[in-house]
Amino acid sequence: MDAIVREIGHKNNCTFCGVFRRQALDRGAQLLNVDTICTGHNADDIAETVLLNLLRGDVPRLQRCTNIITGGDGPIPRCKPFKYSCVAPPCQQRATAATGVTFSAVTRKRS
Repeated sequence: MDAIVREIGHKNNCTFCGVFRRQALDRGAQLLNVDTICTGHNADDIAETVLLNLLRGDVPRLQRCTNIITGGDGPIPRCKPFKYSCVAPPCQQRATAATGVTFSAVTRKRS
């Protein structure tokens, strides 16, 4: 990521970071042999994403970003079980407070 920032500067580097983050989630999920990645995105996160997409004029992403299941065309679909929650669930709040790391969970494939 540092090399990319040196090359393109601080503007628009979020795009690359997002791609790398999703790629890392997919690779980790494949190593764990999971069939779905469940993220801690809640209603506030989705509202923020909708507003950012509107401001950017990225209309095609508006529908995708509000779906409860995304990434179906990729290697492993992602779901947002807290999509309708306006506050972070208690387990997410405790995990973030204890570790400083934002909540993200994976589920193992059923045998």
